[in-house]
Amino acid sequence: MRFIGIDLGTTFIKGAVLCLDDWGIRQVERLPFPEPITGLRASFREFDPAQIVTTARALLERLLRYAPDAEGIVCCSQLHGRVFTTEEGRAVSILISWQDQRALESAPSGGGTYFDEVNRRITPEERRELGNEPRPGAPLVSFIGLPRTAGCRHSLHWRRTCRALWWPICAVVLPPST
Repeated sequence: MRFIGIDLGTTFIKGAVLCLDDWGIRQVERLPFPEPITGLRASFREFDPAQIVTTARALLERLLRYAPDAEGIVCCSQLHGRVFTTEEGRAVSILISWQDQRALESAPSGGGTYFDEVNRRITPEERRELGNEPRPGAPLVSFIGLPRTAGCRHSLHWRRTCRALWWPICAVVLPPST
């Protein structure tokens, strides 16, 4: 029994044919991850999801030549990224990677950064439930600053998307700006 394994990294998208009968890893391939969107603030790390899908699809097609009988696809990724999608899975935003540092920008409250605000507002129990390691690039932390981020060519889209989809989550940690 064979599967295709895909690892979505931010340097390379890697893949291989996984042979479960003998635990073999065959036909290891990799393609460069798409370049980040240019012209953004230095703290932003955003990507076009269509380019990522195109690259992953190209890798998958290469691997399927070696394993046309593959029974499925297994995907993994060490870290995270986030993209808003429709219920059908169509991207309606750009992808923000784990490398994004916009949460370290000054919050409008004047009490430090968005990251500081999140850390002040979550309880020790909530911190444990969230995995004990809030980081500036973590989804919850970066979602807080998205609607308030200016200077990015995607910021208006992000503001609309966040207000429509994420205000219930963001409001738990940081009330929306007026």
